[in-house]
Amino acid sequence: MKTASEVRTESVSASATKERKQSKPVATRIWNVLISLKLAIWVIILLAVTSILGTIIEQNQPMEKYLQEYSEGTIRALEALQLFDMYHSWWFLLLLSLFATNLTCCTIDRLPRAIRTVRNPRRTIDAAMEKTLPLVERWKNKGDIPQWTERHRSSLSGAFTAPTITEHDGSVHLYAEKGAWSRFGAYATHAGIVIVFVGAIVGNVFGFKSYVAIPEGKESSHLDARGGKEHIDLPFSVRNNRFWVETYPNGQPKEYSSDLSVIENGREVLRKTIEVNDPLVYKGIWFYQSSYGQAGPPTVQVSVKKASGEDAGILSLAPDEKREIPGYGTVSAINFEPDFQGFGPALQVIVEKPNKAPQQVWLLQRFPA
Repeated sequence: MKTASEVRTESVSASATKERKQSKPVATRIWNVLISLKLAIWVIILLAVTSILGTIIEQNQPMEKYLQEYSEGTIRALEALQLFDMYHSWWFLLLLSLFATNLTCCTIDRLPRAIRTVRNPRRTIDAAMEKTLPLVERWKNKGDIPQWTERHRSSLSGAFTAPTITEHDGSVHLYAEKGAWSRFGAYATHAGIVIVFVGAIVGNVFGFKSYVAIPEGKESSHLDARGGKEHIDLPFSVRNNRFWVETYPNGQPKEYSSDLSVIENGREVLRKTIEVNDPLVYKGIWFYQSSYGQAGPPTVQVSVKKASGEDAGILSLAPDEKREIPGYGTVSAINFEPDFQGFGPALQVIVEKPNKAPQQVWLLQRFPA
């Protein structure tokens, strides 16, 4: 007698598949998008591309600088896209928020399964699970099961860790695992990235970054942020009591510090010496020692002596500044060369004496006149 079996096949069209997807609740579809790897890849690519643009296009520069580099049409287009202040733009903050949301949703979706796996690992194996394992090896041994169970237990205990022995359906299963909690390393990384992104978003929306140069003995309560587009008046002022720099024997800066005071309502409320990565913090504002340089126009110290050789003091000359030497005339600096024709530092001055034509003279540091 012959028997026949009937097999029915059914093809599902693309439109039917689309209808099934659309039949899912809207919340489920949104959730599936937020936890998708495709979304993460696209957001990472967009963040990378826009970050490159933010590096190529200098951020928060004065408009005069942009006019020197771009045409007016290009400037209007870049301003419309907020590429001159990209890291504060709404679309860049949206990308950061979207990436942080994707990581958070992926963590919420996958973390419970990881916790269940660590708490209740599967200690037996069947044919279906064996097919999913990347490394599988089979071998046959002669002897009884208890004997080989003990051998494998001893071997695993010595080379790896003590296994858990489970008997199931006449078979003996040995399960050994180390570093189960390492499964949570990825989630710790996700949490760190989300914290950094949230901090960046909050800082960009509610905070500001500014640079201010405060000469010694001076104080300031006014800040210009975002390339001078945002003006901030602090309810207090910061005074630079003293600045000093330590150098290596070759002249390179080793360490530089500033002694700062916070002045509020006419009195000093806080004083601290700041260094690089050791800021002064007051009312939620952090003051870092970021750099140092010449405050105001540079000056040159010139030693003045009378014709008799008697020392007449030190003369400080700034560019285009005319200084009078009693009984001699006036001197003004017009140029400085760090190495004048191989003779070292030199200062060019104009000497004016009564009833005589002005003279231009080079003063050499190594060869005083």
